Amino acid sequence: MHPTLTEAIKQRRVLNVFYDGYSRTVEPHVYGINSAGHEAVSCYQVGGGSSSGKAEGWKMLLISKLGTVTMTEQKFTPRTTRSPWADNPMRQIYAQV
Repeated sequence: MHPTLTEAIKQRRVLNVFYDGYSRTVEPHVYGINSAGHEAVSCYQVGGGSSSGKAEGWKMLLISKLGTVTMTEQKFTPRTTRSPWADNPMRQIYAQV
């Protein structure tokens, strides 16, 4: 398990991460094993870059592709918008808001 992800979810703190070649600012919501069997974090991206060109929105980041992870002092309010993975939830959850 990734202790920084777990703690950030517990404290509802924003993360700065490096993923897939881009620096991103994300609000982590659910961390665990996704429906495909990969360790992942479902998060809402609020800033930075993305290969899709969408700098804001729901993302499923694979832990195997995750680089540097830094927890910030900034807190977030959990999103009430439905994530695209709501109908296909995590197989196993390590932490969630």
